[in-house]
Amino acid sequence: MAAMEVMLDCVNKYSDATETDAYLKAIREIGDQIGSDTIKLSSTKYTLIPEPY
Repeated sequence: MAAMEVMLDCVNKYSDATETDAYLKAIREIGDQIGSDTIKLSSTKYTLIPEPY
């Protein structure tokens, strides 16, 4: 999340209107992917590794 905030700050500082739309779309897609991965990770069922390790 911190990386996304830094990216958004840089977009606001250094890009023009046409670039901003592209960067915001990329940031939104990154956020969506992080959300999706978080949901997958939280629903993962962990099993113990049987002996011998």
